[in-house]
Parts: sequence; structure tokens; C-alpha cells
Amino acid sequence: VHAPLRWWADGSAVLFAAEDQGRLHLWRLDLGEAQPVPVARGVWVREFDLAGDTIAFLAESAAFPARAYVARGTAAPLRLERFN
Repeated sequence: VHAPLRWWADGSAVLFAAEDQGRLHLWRLDLGEAQPVPVARGVWVREFDLAGDTIAFLAESAAFPARAYVARGTAAPLRLERFN
């Protein structure tokens, strides 16, 4: 697990980045659950932050440079820019 850890607004979950199979995914672990669920997989998460139920993060891969994403609640992340 890579710092920082961010608590969900209501304290029911924690958001963190952790390596798995050579990538740094973004995960959410709900309290009382045994396994975290992925928020962003298949990329290397550079930075992330949480405000209320909105997650903003930068992610890159070997196929593309860092891109900005946002996700609300448990919705799929939405890419915010089209620079590349």
C-alpha cells in the first residue's frame, strides 16, 4: 500500500493505491469487508484525492502519459481531458 490513505466522507471506507501485477491500482476497502474493490485497474495511479463521494486521480500506463480522471461514488471513472 502506498501513502496517502483517504477516508470516505462518512468513514465507511478507505481509499488507497496498492501494487498488483506490476501496476499501481486505486482501491476502496469498505469497513467490515475482507477484500478491497478496484476503483481504477490496469494503470499506474500517480496521485489521487477524495472530496465527499468524488474521487479525482491521475493515472498513466505504458500506452499513454498521465491522464486526469474523476469518479463519483461507485461509478466508473470518467476521463477529464483529451490532450493526447
